[in-house]
Amino acid sequence: MTGLDLKHNGIHNGIHNGIDVSHPFFDAATKRDGMFFTDHFLDKIRSAKGHASDLDGTLLLNEKFALNQMQSVIEDCLDVKLPDGLVVAMAGKSKDQIIAACAHAAGFETLADKALQQIHASIVDSRATLKPGESVAAMHGAANYFYHVSHLLKLPTIIATSSERPRVELHLSHHGALRRHFERAGQLVAICAETDLNGAVKPNPLVYMKAAETLGLDPSQMATYEDSVSGVIAAKNAGIGTIVGITGGDHIANSVYHAKELLGEGADATFPTFTHLMQVAFPFDNPEYREEAMNKAWDYFYQRGGPIQTTAAAPA
Repeated sequence: MTGLDLKHNGIHNGIHNGIDVSHPFFDAATKRDGMFFTDHFLDKIRSAKGHASDLDGTLLLNEKFALNQMQSVIEDCLDVKLPDGLVVAMAGKSKDQIIAACAHAAGFETLADKALQQIHASIVDSRATLKPGESVAAMHGAANYFYHVSHLLKLPTIIATSSERPRVELHLSHHGALRRHFERAGQLVAICAETDLNGAVKPNPLVYMKAAETLGLDPSQMATYEDSVSGVIAAKNAGIGTIVGITGGDHIANSVYHAKELLGEGADATFPTFTHLMQVAFPFDNPEYREEAMNKAWDYFYQRGGPIQTTAAAPA
């Protein structure tokens, strides 16, 4: 679906069931930052029996880092210098698509199988390590949100990612507070398509079908969280019941435009971060704490270079 008209599709901004939206955060977030949801969405997310989440760009702010890292590897393998940000602009594409586009940009019509194998192997090797001083941050509110889901609501959780398992383990090793909400008996519960499914990466729906099977649920009973079009398509085609778009990743240039893309492919709602989602789906009982958390989320989003470059006040 293209040219999505949010109003015609019943997706609206404004006052929602029992949620205090008097704080200027809500007005600005809904109008400017890709936060769209319906009352029906609130019913769906609260009735989900299990939760699956993408990793890169969703739970972790590592997508831009990984894409820049991939571009560096491709440049080394092809012995060329590509335009800055070329691979970041292809966020959500498969490795094969990215390599082909980079080769074309470098003037290669085709690449020999041996060269392709070398590039793939080099990318995998680079993604399994972090150089001294390198780190990745967690998406704002992710640990708190999944604490609520897994420990307070006692619902099963799983990571469903296209990435290689060693990379997933490495990046989550720096975020124990988040990782523990996706563990069973100390072991990470995850479906890693590159490792576990012979490279059947998103938009192939198999990763979400396997995630539901692992949790012992029908896909329609699950909620999932995605930052990419390919991920939303995978979840939709797997029959996932509730699909939430997360648009606050550092690889997303325009969160409103990206939100509309995700909604157009089948997402039920979009939010910049898990803190925003938490305030809508599971509002805190303490109004003072809720306002403090909202202000922190606001400051966090705009200090990272959002469309408004001040944290002094929300725009009218």
